[in-house]
Amino acid sequence: MDKKEMMIKAHKMTKEIKTEYAEVNYSFQLGLCMSYLAKEGEKKEMVELQGSEKQVAWAENIRATTIEKFETGVKNVEGWKENHLEKIEKIRMELNNNTSSIWFIDNFKTEKMFFNFFNDQGIYGRKLLKGLNKEA
Repeated sequence: MDKKEMMIKAHKMTKEIKTEYAEVNYSFQLGLCMSYLAKEGEKKEMVELQGSEKQVAWAENIRATTIEKFETGVKNVEGWKENHLEKIEKIRMELNNNTSSIWFIDNFKTEKMFFNFFNDQGIYGRKLLKGLNKEA
C-alpha cells in the first residue's frame, strides 16, 4: 500500500471511529490509524519456517489459513476488541514471527485446535467463530 492509499484508508477508519465515538480527537485518531496501517504493512512479510520440506509446506498452508481466520474474526467481532488489544497484538506477532513448522502443525491442524489455542490465550474462540461467520 502506497502513502496515498494509506492516507485514504486512515481517513476512512478515522471517520468510522469518530462516528461511533464523537469525543475522539480526529487528528489524534488519524495519527493512530496511520501508525496502525504502517505497522500492518510491515507485518505482511512473514519469517521463513523451519523444518523438513513436507513440514514447511504443510505449516505454510496452516499458517496462512490460521492468520486469515484470526484477522477475519478479529475484524468482524464488535465490542470486545478494545478489551483485548494487547492479547490480539501478542498473538498476531506470534503468528507472523514463529519459525517453527511443528508449532503451527501442533497448534492449528484442526479447527478445534484453532479455537482451543485462542481460548487458552484469553481470546474467545466462539467469538472469533461468530466473526468468521459474519464474513460468509
